[in-house]
Amino acid sequence: MALKPENPIEKAATAWVIATDRGLSTEESETLDRWLAQDVRHRGAFVRAQAIWSEAIGDAPPAAQPPLPRAPWVTRRRILIGGGLAAAAAGTGLILARPPSYETERGETRRLALADGTSALLNTASRMVVRFSAQRRAVELAYGEAWFQVARDPARPFIVDAGGLRIGAVGTAFSVKMVAMAIEVIVTEGVVALAAAGGRSRRVSEGQRAAVSASGEIELGDPGAEALARHLAWREGLVMFDGETLAQAIAEINRYNRRQIVIAPRLRDIRMVGVFRTGDVEGFADAVTRIAAAPMRLDGDRILLGL
Repeated sequence: MALKPENPIEKAATAWVIATDRGLSTEESETLDRWLAQDVRHRGAFVRAQAIWSEAIGDAPPAAQPPLPRAPWVTRRRILIGGGLAAAAAGTGLILARPPSYETERGETRRLALADGTSALLNTASRMVVRFSAQRRAVELAYGEAWFQVARDPARPFIVDAGGLRIGAVGTAFSVKMVAMAIEVIVTEGVVALAAAGGRSRRVSEGQRAAVSASGEIELGDPGAEALARHLAWREGLVMFDGETLAQAIAEINRYNRRQIVIAPRLRDIRMVGVFRTGDVEGFADAVTRIAAAPMRLDGDRILLGL
């Protein structure tokens, strides 16, 4: 898509949108404010250029995330948290490109080397969008789960937006998991800062796990090394259970497989202990039949237990 300013005001507005993408200094922000205040046409041109740009890259903010710095007169969508855009201004045109995005299918994991040296591992059925600029490193986790080993760069914080939660780090390692309306953050190295809905914030240190509700409530815990290893076993292609209910265990194993397990209600509260390959849904189902003494039968893409 091309943004083609037709007059000097439109061209100036386009230039300010580009500058906003890379990040404005305090002096530049003040200059932009003065330019916007000079003429109502300036404000209109800026908003139009901003809207075209945002539509071109399909950028939409996570719900209830803390607002980024903005000019005092304008209420707007988030403008391009970072780079990842290929933008080339030539004469009267600006060619826009979408930021890179990465996605996994059910049962797939994907290891990524990001442009800043950060390593990322994307779990099953997940999607993230990367927007890096000279000022910040931003990742939006649209859904699913990811683990990050963040390259240290104090001048450019590493920010992950997940739902209504913002996670900030410099050089650290942590995972983010979005399931239903809840978000889980586990820190395996360093410290991260959480900013949730309603202005709530917490720091999460190495070895800690934070559970964030849809309303922004943050519950912080120290589950211990063994529990953290179970939570992160997916990085090795495993799921580990130690007393979870059968309903919880099946919900987890079903995340990785197209063939889904369905159980009789009477079996839901049976406790499960064991280690399984994420893709071995048949082996998991066979173990359940022995533990619960429940019959198993196939029904298309479903494995029925006790039904």
